[in-house]
Parts: sequence; structure tokens; C-alpha cells
Amino acid sequence: MTGPDGATLAEFPEYTLNVSAGLRPTPKDTTFHIFKFSPGSLRELKTFAAAYSTIDALSALLWRHLALARNPEGVHLSETTSVIATGINGRGRVVPPATDYAGTFSFANTTLPLPLRLLLSDDSAKALHSAAGSIRASLIKWQDPERIPRLLGLMSKSPNPREFKLT
Repeated sequence: MTGPDGATLAEFPEYTLNVSAGLRPTPKDTTFHIFKFSPGSLRELKTFAAAYSTIDALSALLWRHLALARNPEGVHLSETTSVIATGINGRGRVVPPATDYAGTFSFANTTLPLPLRLLLSDDSAKALHSAAGSIRASLIKWQDPERIPRLLGLMSKSPNPREFKLT
């Protein structure tokens, strides 16, 4: 699938062009864990965060705890912000829908920057609500039926589309 000509990188602030792009190895000190949430706890989380969806609430919880882990001393720098990346399934977001396409048709999305002082706030309900709201607001732009075709058009102009990385 290709898109129309004329798109610019400025239209997609979540992407940057990195001509020396390559896969980075997983750091040796990385650990992996599987978390399980009951349907009831997910409902409670969604209500507590006053989130639009369960995935928004769960992503907000993950975002907040990643920020807490990266700032164990609770440093609340007023000018420091944080973003989180989420995946976008592009199949149903183009006209006609790409339901017969067998390849990967996903895109990366980043949230609007959220101040760490808000994300790390002692008021966890407010922090989760703000994070979930930022996640939902970042998804709105993907409802534009021209967004993915324009991004594909921009990427098709590059000799190596893998050079597009998240900012």
C-alpha cells in the first residue's frame, strides 16, 4: 500500500528520520515479568483512573510505574516531561480497510508530553486520569482517514523506511 505525495515529516511529530538506524540489542541487565490482572481488578482500575477504556487505564498504570521506577527519589522537576508509545493497528483505519493484507500493518504512536510532577503525584487517581487522558488524546489523530495514507506516502519516498524511528 502506498500513499499520496506531499506529506512532510512535520505532520508526524512522533517519528524522526534516523539514517544510521539499526536494531539495538536488549541490555544484559534486562528482566522480564508476566503480570496477570483479573477482569474485576481491570474494571476497578478503569473506574479509579476515570479512563475511556481499560487499555488506556492499564497503559496509564504502566506509564506511571515506569516513571516511578526511573525516578526512585521522587524528583519532581517542573520542566521534565514524559511520553509513552502505544501501538496502532492500521488495518481498519484506511479506506478500504486492509483486512486482506497479511503483513504487519501497525504504527507507533506517542502521547503528548506529560509533566513528571503530575505523573508522579501523590494523588494517584489524578495521575492515572491525566495519563489515560493523554493516551486517549494521542489516539484521536489516528481517526483521520488520511493520516495513514499520508504517512505511507512519506515513508515510500525514503530509500529505507526502517530509518523512521520514534522521537
